[in-house]
Amino acid sequence: MSSEHRDGYDARAIYNSRYRTSNYQDAYYDTPIPRNVNSIVISALKAADNIIASGSNRKLRVLDFGCGDGRYRAAAYEIAKRVRTHGIDVELVAYDVSDGGLDSFKAKLREEGFGVNFTRDNLSVSFVLGSVDSSDIEKNKIAIGNVDVSSAIFGVISHIPGRKNRVNTLRMLKEVTDGDVIITAPGWRILSKEFQHHKKLRESGSPYKLATEPGDLYYKAKGGTENFYHVYWYKHELIGELAEAGLKGKVSIAKIGHETTLSYRPRTVGFVDELVSYFAYNYLPEKASEYLAGYYLAKMHDKEKSVTHVVPGGLAQQYINDICCLSQIRSHL
Repeated sequence: MSSEHRDGYDARAIYNSRYRTSNYQDAYYDTPIPRNVNSIVISALKAADNIIASGSNRKLRVLDFGCGDGRYRAAAYEIAKRVRTHGIDVELVAYDVSDGGLDSFKAKLREEGFGVNFTRDNLSVSFVLGSVDSSDIEKNKIAIGNVDVSSAIFGVISHIPGRKNRVNTLRMLKEVTDGDVIITAPGWRILSKEFQHHKKLRESGSPYKLATEPGDLYYKAKGGTENFYHVYWYKHELIGELAEAGLKGKVSIAKIGHETTLSYRPRTVGFVDELVSYFAYNYLPEKASEYLAGYYLAKMHDKEKSVTHVVPGGLAQQYINDICCLSQIRSHL
């Protein structure tokens, strides 16, 4: 599968370069973002409750789309731990366009006690080397298979050039997922300088490379190379792409600050950011909250399927109780 687009945009080469930069890998990707992880865990445990209720002995499958070097593997560890006593096996499907990222993920798993088949206790990890090319969507679907929950967080979808390609990718996630699809996507403010720069280039009739659509831009991450990104001017732009892909659900504010910046700060800073995000989403006028939005958090599902609710007293409810109030505050200190 090719990862190269027109104008020489080679996603695989860009991310291989990034994951081989040790400072980026160690500082930028080894700090979990709790709220996103919690959303994944809750959705997976809802699916586990359904497996238990049905009396099935099937495996619980969770897709980490754009997994990189496994930054969010903590979610899979938590899921596996909580379903272990119920005899449920968990498979984390790790998908990325970067073989360098997947190699780094495998190395971390070996260091953490996973065997040659990347299995530890009731958790196994399988790997899919994918592509952002729209022509490879069907191949990627087959390679991934059906999953119970999908996540595409840390702005993964925004690295895909072209609205049509993003919608096709979102549609693929919908089609392979039986339960929730969890996505984070960036607001324009986190890269406002680049946003305005590329907006002016488009208005002058000279867009830069693939930044041809409103919200498209290029930026350089710390220690990285030039990279394409799409940011959302308003929440409803993101909702529109999700709806076109056949997804519906809730879109809230996940972060005010840039996740890059938050990754380098103490966890208390991230916790305060989450409190401000919650206040902005729930109590400020929509336009004001959208102006503040650093990242949106979308918890979606196939609009043709019924919503899976939290079972009272079930595994998902137990987890929600565990992370609430003082226990959640202590976990961030």
